Amino acid sequence: MQTLYLLKCAGNIIGDAFSYAMRLHQAIGRMRGEDDDLPVKNILLIKFWGIGNLVLLFPVIKRIKEHYSGCKIYLLTLDSNRGLPEGSPYLSGIMYFKFSKNILVIAADFIKHLARIRRSKIDLLLNFEQCNRLSIIFSYLTLAKKRLGFEISKCAYNCLYTKTVKNDPGLHVSLNFMNLVREARVKIEKYGYSPPFVNAAVKERVKEVRLQLGLEGKRIAALHAGSGENFKGKRWDHINFSRLADRLIERHKVSVVFTGTKKECPLIKDAIAKMKHGAVNLCGRLDLQELTEFLGNCYVFISNDTGPLHIAISLGINTAGIYGPMNPAQYGSLNKNSLSFYKPLKCSPCLTDLNGKTSFCARPKCLEGITVDEVLQGISDEFFKN
Repeated sequence: MQTLYLLKCAGNIIGDAFSYAMRLHQAIGRMRGEDDDLPVKNILLIKFWGIGNLVLLFPVIKRIKEHYSGCKIYLLTLDSNRGLPEGSPYLSGIMYFKFSKNILVIAADFIKHLARIRRSKIDLLLNFEQCNRLSIIFSYLTLAKKRLGFEISKCAYNCLYTKTVKNDPGLHVSLNFMNLVREARVKIEKYGYSPPFVNAAVKERVKEVRLQLGLEGKRIAALHAGSGENFKGKRWDHINFSRLADRLIERHKVSVVFTGTKKECPLIKDAIAKMKHGAVNLCGRLDLQELTEFLGNCYVFISNDTGPLHIAISLGINTAGIYGPMNPAQYGSLNKNSLSFYKPLKCSPCLTDLNGKTSFCARPKCLEGITVDEVLQGISDEFFKN
């Protein structure tokens, strides 16, 4: 979390250093202003953070492609999202930005992608980052003719867009995404989830995994006790997941599977070791496409507020999300077969677009207040009736 915070600070400092020169550059008219009548042939979409946001963006990308059917659409995202947008029929190309602790690596990648994007001659740029100042600088330097993005409160760089849209933290993030693309003349009447694309080879590999583990045809309850590495304060105590898993097995006769990244393996091993009953450990064994396919065959997915939860929601399976420092009203599921557990305290939510999603909370009382009994009561017999 400290590394992420330092990188955000570095981005703000770099942005401050260049913004005034850029504003002068724009003021004297070297850049062409917005013209709604300009033809659109090449579109660039920017969404760096994170897996969940990218999943929420997929239906919007689909609608953009339907509106600009003859256009090429490119996506710039972080390399930690690699595998998630691959195979999308709506994208002409995907560029991955390296997330590194080395500022020189970041700078080199910044220049490399900027050069490639300039060669593509972007007509329309849509920046879906809600609070990343450096992404505004990058958007400006692409030389895109039309640059649309979210307005950041008290940010001098907003003028580097040709048009801004208010990012309302009281709205679900999908509605803010829809409001942004409407400024590009793309009409979206109703939001509907669109899961990541999974190819046939991935489906076969995952089927083999289920067969090898004796899970084929079983009612699977998948649990995700991690939350990525950016902010571990989003994690419900992994021992709670252990206790919940045991009681789900006893009450609903399910096969429990734990998912997670390689870095979360020690956490998951300890969670399973604390159980009375057995569970399958798939931690670190599935990439994002394989995880998508595996979750599509699960009956219920119980998870902290993190990327895999949003993948499961997009698939339409039963989900139960554990929310702590972030408000489910903004990032929760829109599906009826989903549960959200959240304790709004005076300090809640502490991760918002207004503070750059930065928190140093050492003791997340918002998560401590959620009990195993409460979650188990929500995941009732009625929830499992189908």
